[in-house]
Amino acid sequence: MARRIRNRQKRINDTLRFLKIHSRYVNHIRLHRSTTPEHMDAICKICIELRKHDKDFVTEAEFITGGRADIVVLEDSIAFEVLHTETTDRFDNKNYPIPTYPVLSKDAKNFRGDKL
Repeated sequence: MARRIRNRQKRINDTLRFLKIHSRYVNHIRLHRSTTPEHMDAICKICIELRKHDKDFVTEAEFITGGRADIVVLEDSIAFEVLHTETTDRFDNKNYPIPTYPVLSKDAKNFRGDKL
């Protein structure tokens, strides 16, 4: 049990190293002021689902290499970008240091945190 907890914490710490220190608010939903209400709603729904499955996350996560992801799931070292008004071409141009997946804002209500 203790080894599993240490391994989980190591994965979380390894992911946090990709993020700027000022954006490391774990399990706090932070919303950028320029986002639409629909975008904010989608981020909140996804984060609630992640917490139901004991997943730690950071929202509005700024990477030390540049860029800001909507949600980073720390233990799994993956990012989610909620696409509402954003085009897939713009999403494809993002270059984050961890795997990043798009989630359409209309599909956020069906997001499953246990499927990560």
